[in-house]
Amino acid sequence: MLGGRPEPSNVPCSPQLGIYFPTTPTPSNPQ
Repeated sequence: MLGGRPEPSNVPCSPQLGIYFPTTPTPSNPQ
């Protein structure tokens, strides 16, 4: 899984994290 944080994928993407996303990619991803 891509992302800048080792957080579990079951946690929803928080706006404070920004670069971190759950099992499905979000518009906030660094790609």
